[in-house]
Amino acid sequence: MANELKFFTKKLQLGSRIGYEDADRLFKALIEEKEEDLLTAFFTAWNAKGIDATEIAAFASVMRKRMIRVEAPNGKPVADIVGTGGSSKKTFNVSTAAAIVAASAGVVIAKHGNRAATGKSGSVDVLESLKINLPRSAPDATKDLNNHSLAFLAAPYFHRLSPTLANVRRSLGFPTIFNCVGPICNPASPRFQLIGARNRETAESIALALFQLGGISAWVVNSGDAYDEISAVEPSDVFEVSANGVNRFSISPRDFAILPAETFPPTAEGPQESAELIISVLRCQKPETAEEKLVLMNCASLIFITGNAGSLAEAYKIAEKALRSGAALNKLREISSRTDL
Repeated sequence: MANELKFFTKKLQLGSRIGYEDADRLFKALIEEKEEDLLTAFFTAWNAKGIDATEIAAFASVMRKRMIRVEAPNGKPVADIVGTGGSSKKTFNVSTAAAIVAASAGVVIAKHGNRAATGKSGSVDVLESLKINLPRSAPDATKDLNNHSLAFLAAPYFHRLSPTLANVRRSLGFPTIFNCVGPICNPASPRFQLIGARNRETAESIALALFQLGGISAWVVNSGDAYDEISAVEPSDVFEVSANGVNRFSISPRDFAILPAETFPPTAEGPQESAELIISVLRCQKPETAEEKLVLMNCASLIFITGNAGSLAEAYKIAEKALRSGAALNKLREISSRTDL
């Protein structure tokens, strides 16, 4: 495997692309390699070259073939909301909170996620702080979807990677190809997705990769203030993926019929702090704040993508009603073993 990885590292250093014909060999080399220095050199070379849409699609196609698949409940369409991580601005786990609100509003959510690789709190980290039991098998995940319309799919249980690879990713300090392909390799194969990307270029590349892979309606977004989600303050770029291609446009809080937040959302220093912020939003203790608007706007965008609302403003009202009525907090109570909710 060492020779294989050295070959691909040299290829990247020369500016060559990793194509579909390389993806299987490369994936095998990555998950079998035990030398962290070789993995570090490889990812450093790919980061220096840059990752393009075809590389994302090729790598995702291999991961999709290898993943443990989760069946949707009774053929119902499933949605996901997820960020790539790696953005220069850090908030709390917005997509986790938005997923809970969306499920309470009637959207079937299979949320894919992992531990933090470049940030302070990945979705798995904050779910542990919220005391939400994660399904460890496909049947358990399908059971959660049937019982709660919500399943949190932790990547380590559905993708066979390696501890060495995980250690290297955490040590690098920059995002890798796995940040790009993780969100588009959801074991439940959702029909609808809202994906936050760390910058505009990455958002466009992921959108183009999704179009190459086909069969999904998605928004890949990046905000003007450098968040990997739709911003409550600044306009956000949207790359809309459909059967017809990729369409780019911009949205702002006013498209949701709300005013922009006056301040940026707070930064969570770790999963416990992120969990407390999520709970405070679901308890309606943060009315009209940046953190509440951030959760509701991202939830509303997913509701709109699924076709459950005719406009972003209508979708925002649906999300807001789920929050204000207590349905979102009840959804958290339904899936959490915490006694202080």
